[in-house]
Amino acid sequence: MYRRALLWLVPFFITIHNLEEMTFMPGLLASLPGKIPDWAVKLLPGVFPPTYHQFLVVLLLVTVLPYAFALLGGVRHERGLRTFLLAGVQMVMLVNVFSHVGMMNLWNSYVPGLITALAFNLPFSLYFFGAGLRQGWLRWGDIAYLLPIAIALHGPGLLGLMDLAGRLHYP
Repeated sequence: MYRRALLWLVPFFITIHNLEEMTFMPGLLASLPGKIPDWAVKLLPGVFPPTYHQFLVVLLLVTVLPYAFALLGGVRHERGLRTFLLAGVQMVMLVNVFSHVGMMNLWNSYVPGLITALAFNLPFSLYFFGAGLRQGWLRWGDIAYLLPIAIALHGPGLLGLMDLAGRLHYP
């Protein structure tokens, strides 16, 4: 598949995944207070447990941002900014797959986003990075630095966004 089409599939699959999360998250959020350890609530009081509004603000941001990246110029530059930003986003989605599997095992139940993470994001991520490496618009060195960045964005970065969203006042 061509690089341009693969890059546009990044925000498309994120949208599908985030729609699943948006649909089923209220049920999970209602059960969170009993599942989150007290030390986590004390450590990050604006984040745990999150509200549905906080979650939606963050979800909107992480859904719209990849479309903005996809609209960046430089389509002809195989190893340009657009390619690297979307490869970074896809790496975050690959990390997200393992996060969903971990949460499923931790709570021994379905977690919102699990189905699309396994059915779409995992196989697409493997295909995306494989195609990028085969076609030369990604290199192993790119993967090596994108992975720790993705882990940082998915972990502390997401917690920071959730905290910031919690500080916003809703009408």
